[in-house]
Amino acid sequence: MSLGCSGPDQLECVDVDPACAPLYAPTWENVFTNTLRPKCGTGGGACHEGVGAKGGLRLDESEVAYRTLTAPEKGYVIVDDASCSELVQRVYTPSSALRMPRGSSLPDSERCALTRWVLAGAPGPIDAGVGP
Repeated sequence: MSLGCSGPDQLECVDVDPACAPLYAPTWENVFTNTLRPKCGTGGGACHEGVGAKGGLRLDESEVAYRTLTAPEKGYVIVDDASCSELVQRVYTPSSALRMPRGSSLPDSERCALTRWVLAGAPGPIDAGVGP
């Protein structure tokens, strides 16, 4: 299945391996602290930081990031379908134009942690008591 028109610059559902070895325990706190915030939401050239965040997706604040990623109407995280969740598609796509983070690929073990978090139902921040 693919989203939109098929072609080299369109996201498509990806094959995920639920038995992969994650870099860290796939909790929201770890996903946010170890991957999303440092690689996408902060630092020089961060695409998803502050008011000018690309696509309106802020990944520099935990609760804001969680609520946006898990909003059902956005499709970033589809808790019952990790392979078609945009977050997972973006880290696995072979298209350099669509792959996140821009200019690099996450290691397999880090992509695995993101995928396993989605497969686990994308549980939210413990202290915030939120969930999809």
